[in-house]
Amino acid sequence: MTPAQPGAVKKQTKQLLARRAAEVAAALLALADEQDDINLHTDADYTEKQLQRQPDNDLLRIGANLHRRATEHAQPLARQNVTPQEFQDLQAALDTFRQELTTPRTAVATGKALKQQISTDLRQANNLLRNRLDKYLLRYQRPQPAFYTAYQSARQTINTAARSEK
Repeated sequence: MTPAQPGAVKKQTKQLLARRAAEVAAALLALADEQDDINLHTDADYTEKQLQRQPDNDLLRIGANLHRRATEHAQPLARQNVTPQEFQDLQAALDTFRQELTTPRTAVATGKALKQQISTDLRQANNLLRNRLDKYLLRYQRPQPAFYTAYQSARQTINTAARSEK
């Protein structure tokens, strides 16, 4: 079950990516300690919490770097029981997060465009009522006074949410 909000979906995907990256980073960190490789240690020195706090683009960069480094060291990591499936899971999380990166922004932009379209449509409908229908129905003021009065009453806007003056 996925939440309806695009931002919530992206947040879940980011958490999944951080978890997958942290698992691979932990294995790489252990390997770096075993091989006494300071560069690998520096590249893999991330916890899940640190990864979750990274800006989106940085998390993508770090995750891709961890995947690259893990792929380079696949043989020694296999001895630590790190499976190729874990590399694939990390790559899948990277791909999914990359796809969802702009989803909330796109949803907001789409909503904004739809709101502007609705506003334009409502403005056009109000203009049509005022400039055409109201003018046209003036012809019924004398021959059909009850109809004309009922129409005018229906056209009046009553703002029930307005505060009364004190």
